[in-house]
Amino acid sequence: MPRVKFHNVGAIGILQDIPAYDLPPEAWSDGLNVRAHDGAIWKSLGHEKILDPPTIQTFALFPAFSASGAQLFAYAGLDDIYGTDGTTHTKITRAAGIYTGAAPDLWNGGLLGNILILNNGVDVPQAWISPALATPLIDLANWPASTIAKIVRPYKRFLVAYDVTLSGTRDAQLVKWSNRADIGAVPSTWDETDPTKRAGEWPLLDTDGAIVDALALGGVNFIYKEDEIQRMEEIGGNFVFRFTQAFGQTGLLAQRCVKEYHKAGRHVHVLMTQEDIVEHDGFQMRSLLDDRMQRWYRGRIDPAKQALSFLAAYPSENEVWAAITEAGESYPNLVLIINMKDGTHMIREVPNISDIALAEFDPGAGSTTFDSQTISFDSMIGQFGQRQGIPGAKKLIMVDPSAADPSFYLADSTFDFAGSNFRAFVERTGLAVVGQDRQGNPKVDTEVVKLVTEVWPRIRVQNGTNVDVYVGSQDVPSGAISWSSAFPFDPTTEQKVDVDPPVEGRYIAIRFETPDTSAINWKLDGYDLELFVIGRY
Repeated sequence: MPRVKFHNVGAIGILQDIPAYDLPPEAWSDGLNVRAHDGAIWKSLGHEKILDPPTIQTFALFPAFSASGAQLFAYAGLDDIYGTDGTTHTKITRAAGIYTGAAPDLWNGGLLGNILILNNGVDVPQAWISPALATPLIDLANWPASTIAKIVRPYKRFLVAYDVTLSGTRDAQLVKWSNRADIGAVPSTWDETDPTKRAGEWPLLDTDGAIVDALALGGVNFIYKEDEIQRMEEIGGNFVFRFTQAFGQTGLLAQRCVKEYHKAGRHVHVLMTQEDIVEHDGFQMRSLLDDRMQRWYRGRIDPAKQALSFLAAYPSENEVWAAITEAGESYPNLVLIINMKDGTHMIREVPNISDIALAEFDPGAGSTTFDSQTISFDSMIGQFGQRQGIPGAKKLIMVDPSAADPSFYLADSTFDFAGSNFRAFVERTGLAVVGQDRQGNPKVDTEVVKLVTEVWPRIRVQNGTNVDVYVGSQDVPSGAISWSSAFPFDPTTEQKVDVDPPVEGRYIAIRFETPDTSAINWKLDGYDLELFVIGRY
């Protein structure tokens, strides 16, 4: 009986663009709530509630800093905006009264130095000057009268407005910028007719699409439209900025769908489009999903909810999270996780979120000591002394806009979803292996029938807990898979799973799973299959 070994099971991740029977042996055809890391498959960490409960139904979260450098957050609802230091929550809504946006009016903005700019596309943009819980927001000084903009973002020491409406007339292709701001102040004017100032405006008329968002990269501001990407470069002189097309026939899926990422010594933009998730360095663009998860991505997003999609960069884990809303959901309920270091892709559930902020947040820098550790030494996953995350590293904070229970969640923390256990599995179908060659690589034969009698998982779990192993088979690639019952496997007491009765078929399937009944943590380094080749019939 040959034993076929599968190593480096986290090297490739999940691939759904290629038929399972054509995948490399180490690839996975499906999975949920797992992560590929260091050549292994790990069950995803969960999330926990933080920042006390928010006072209002919240749609967006913005990190800010006090004059002393203390971490603060501003969180925005429809009518009001609150500030918090993690414990105290204070309304910082402007003195002039509540805001008038609706749920589809997404909050945007950013930091101009240490001044937080917030904009909902309906009201006058807001400024949090010298952020402090006792300091309310104010209408942005010197903002032009009878003007609103769908997006307002800082760029260098300018503020730039995009998709501008003046006196009720919308120009979705207009870029309007302020005068250069003095350090610690907001811009003194937006008057493009004043020759003594650097304010101005420019319509992007190369294509018909509206402006969707903008983000700087390497000193150049990239403006993302529905159907192209433009460069905005400071050149000085009377024109101030030069506009040139960077990429044609590629547009941004929605606001918040582009993030900067530092990769292999260079900075790139990662962005979601209608068809793909891509990266570019300002000169060359390449797909991050082609022949991997592109068709899955195209077919998974509810077209009616694509405006709710967004990206979050997670540098400490070498990842980018793409949040998408499936049909029947109100807000994004899944994230496609792209590992920017090794190119793997995984899928994780999230609790209907409207935003993810990246901020320094470490709720337990010293909370887990040797004496307080409740998991046995032998059953600890990973290396001795390894922490969940890096102290001081920026973490992902998810925003749940539920009206009944608005919440902030620290992602990638604990072993459950805010107290609820969750299902995690990784699955491979279409395996046609029959043995190994002299180099130890699996040999494939799609014509012979195989009989699987044993599975030897190389897996670690918490002490006294099981991972369920399923084995399945099919005789034709498009045929239904006949799965075995679950075989509970405890690696602290067992070496192998006896597949009884044995599973027979031309194509073999295997699944490693923990159900939503306990908060089990596990790491799969590889597995072996003990199988017979029965014959060609």
